Amino acid sequence: MSNFWWGSQDKATKVQWKNWENLSLSKRDGGLGFRDLVSFNLALLAKQAWRLLTQETPIATRILKAVYYPNTSILQTQAGSRPSFAWKSICATIPIIKEGYIWQVGDGKSIKVWEDKWIKREGSCTVHSQRKIMSESAMVADLIDTNAGWWNVQLIKEIFMAAEV
Repeated sequence: MSNFWWGSQDKATKVQWKNWENLSLSKRDGGLGFRDLVSFNLALLAKQAWRLLTQETPIATRILKAVYYPNTSILQTQAGSRPSFAWKSICATIPIIKEGYIWQVGDGKSIKVWEDKWIKREGSCTVHSQRKIMSESAMVADLIDTNAGWWNVQLIKEIFMAAEV
């Protein structure tokens, strides 16, 4: 695409009528509506990473998990020493997903109290209270009264700061 707009002919460069930033502006804003290809590619790769995180049954998910992150979540994995180009590209989007996701609490068995984002509030969605009562490996399920099927409010008030409750 850039060769068409800014290429050369007979060793003479073409006139650069518009720079890339203007070409990628929406038509409404005076551009030509081209997508920012880097951002578009990252969005598509992040969509694949999200599928790997949320859909465990497809064969592609099971294969990639077995090869690249058999004992962990995709959010804790790294590209590895000799990853395929596709896997390395998907791993490049994991920080983007980490920045924007938050757990929706169900039974809480998969959510780490101290590491995962699971508290809905302004700013950070992680816990900042001191870790005095519960262990480092505590799960959100430990905060739920299994008999009542609801939060153990007394325990939560003992552990967390008021802003996190």
